[in-house]
Amino acid sequence: MTNIRFTQFIVAALLLGRLTSAAAADLESVTYSPDITVLLGSRTVVDHEVVRERGGNFQRRLIAGRSNDVDAFYRFDDGSVLFSLEVATVANGQFARPGDILSADSQGVQIVLDSRALGVPEGANLDAVSAVPGLPDFLLLSFDITVKLDGQVFADEDIIMFGPGADGQNKFGMGLDLSQVGIDESLDLDALHIESVAPTFLYMSFDGSGRVGNVSFDDEDVLEFDNEQQAWRLVYDGSERFEGWKPGDLDALYVVVEQDEPPPPPPPPQEVLGDLDSDGDVDQADFQILTQSMGSCAGDEGFASTADFDGDGCVTPADADLWFDHFTTFLILQILLNGVLQ
Repeated sequence: MTNIRFTQFIVAALLLGRLTSAAAADLESVTYSPDITVLLGSRTVVDHEVVRERGGNFQRRLIAGRSNDVDAFYRFDDGSVLFSLEVATVANGQFARPGDILSADSQGVQIVLDSRALGVPEGANLDAVSAVPGLPDFLLLSFDITVKLDGQVFADEDIIMFGPGADGQNKFGMGLDLSQVGIDESLDLDALHIESVAPTFLYMSFDGSGRVGNVSFDDEDVLEFDNEQQAWRLVYDGSERFEGWKPGDLDALYVVVEQDEPPPPPPPPQEVLGDLDSDGDVDQADFQILTQSMGSCAGDEGFASTADFDGDGCVTPADADLWFDHFTTFLILQILLNGVLQ
């Protein structure tokens, strides 16, 4: 198994012109759920809630029943969320299994991916879910055990792509085999977020400690994978942030990356005095406009208001004197700045 299918998916989507892009950046905020109750600074975070950490402050994003554990989480821009729970539960009158994906919005909670109906084996727990930017019909998933779906075998470290195939029917396909990009096969992908697709930046957490390339990590950390550069980076060191992360495992993830400040707008073009045709210089063309409008006044045919430097409503020899002053100044500036006459 390789990541060729994932690359083909990206290329196809690019041809459709439906993708967003981003560059590697630090995290503005991290949203997560731990597998046990942890004390992060002065904030106790329980395993059945999802919180956003930003600048040392916490905000609750989701809370489930006390006897449950949030295993996967994704948040849309409109505030609605996708999530999965470790223990089967009844949600809005529906029986939700650990392999199901639920949606919560202002209308309530509902099952949006029924694992049993799609052939996911009993006992498989959904570990990770992320929607794909620009492609709302596609999801990236991972399960906690090896599963066989739509004729393909997916290990617990694989990223599975779920979405419409050529026939319009939803199917499972290989998104990315992480063992092919340096992740030890003994590790289980515990949390996943895809921030952009072209180029592809994936954010992940695993169920144990390991090393990929020159990056060491633990189960409370978040790694960034740049699919284009095939490069890994540690972007969130949980135990460095909070001592209380050490006994815990980060097992649901959503991130927001820092956005570069937009470049300031270009300064408005400076007025070039004497430039009667607004082409940025003072030259023969401007002199021609001046001479053609000489003697005319406002309302007359041929009157050029730009040549009326003294604002008396007519173009007179006094305006010509002012224009020659501007022309001389422009020539001197060109010599000082460029050493030549333009």
